[in-house]
Amino acid sequence: MMRGNGASTLPQRLAEEDRAAEAHLQAMKKVTAALDNLYRSLNADQKKIADNLMLGPMGMPLGIM
Repeated sequence: MMRGNGASTLPQRLAEEDRAAEAHLQAMKKVTAALDNLYRSLNADQKKIADNLMLGPMGMPLGIM
C-alpha cells in the first residue's frame, strides 16, 4: 500500500505515523499553553461553559453539552 508521502514498507509507515503523532503532540502542547492562559482570565460563568465543551479527536471543540 502506497501513501501520499511515498512510505510503502511497514517500518516506513510506522515511522511516518510516529512523526505525525509527535507533530500532533507538539501542536497540542502549544494549544494547551495558550488555553491555560485564556482559561485563567475567564470569570466563573465562562469557566463553566468552557468546562462543558466537548473535544473531538483532534482536540477541537464540538459544542456545548
